[in-house]
Amino acid sequence: MHEVGWENQQVIRSNAATRAYAFETQGVTAGMQADMYGRASGDALTAGKIGVASTILGGVTSVATKWMQGSTTGIFSGSGGSGGPGDSIIAGGV
Repeated sequence: MHEVGWENQQVIRSNAATRAYAFETQGVTAGMQADMYGRASGDALTAGKIGVASTILGGVTSVATKWMQGSTTGIFSGSGGSGGPGDSIIAGGV
């Protein structure tokens, strides 16, 4: 009878050790995943900044291209189409 109680204690200890190890492993995995999420958020922030800069640069390029097309086709006044302060958007305008 005494031996059965000792075996039960060993089974209980073994089960507790197994559960403790599982919790420890789960904790390490959660920590690693948190690190990955932190790095991903940093990457997303950087990508967002690059996207904003790219959008602004694309807009500036588009405006510059349209301005050059307008100068080339002569939609500005007859002062040479330089787009300076003396030029009018409407050809021959005031």
